[in-house]
Amino acid sequence: MSKTSHFLAVLALPAAVAFAPAAHAAPLAVTVEVDTAVCATVPVQCGGAGHTFAAADSSNHNPIALRLSVVNKNGLPVAGLAASDFTFTNSIVPAGGGAAVACSVAECGASTFANAGNGLYQIFLDRGPAGNWKAGGYAGIIQVSGGVNNGTRLVTFDIPN
Repeated sequence: MSKTSHFLAVLALPAAVAFAPAAHAAPLAVTVEVDTAVCATVPVQCGGAGHTFAAADSSNHNPIALRLSVVNKNGLPVAGLAASDFTFTNSIVPAGGGAAVACSVAECGASTFANAGNGLYQIFLDRGPAGNWKAGGYAGIIQVSGGVNNGTRLVTFDIPN
């Protein structure tokens, strides 16, 4: 190989790397179960900040739990996600009601997020910004970001009187 062709080959390498296809985003499949009666099982998240060990209803602002299963496009569990990989947005609330928001450590204690392994996660939500739950139907979106892969799921639940 001549010095000129060797030089051109070295120049071509960065161009090939620069134009290589990027990692393709693949959707994550997210399933959600909502437990509005979780406080009745006496978890630590319901022991402070005015919470009681009763199911969430219109007479309290007790936390609720979201249990999520996250799998990739091949149906394999997505492990190793952190609390920062989950975003909950609650846009539909009963008239005059506040939204469900992620529990803060101040409101629910240190265990507001759990990575249970094998693609299973638990997130606690509280009534925000303050006050009791309003009876009725709530709807929101949970978004999961796992690197270049993302997933979104509708979350609905009812709070009784």
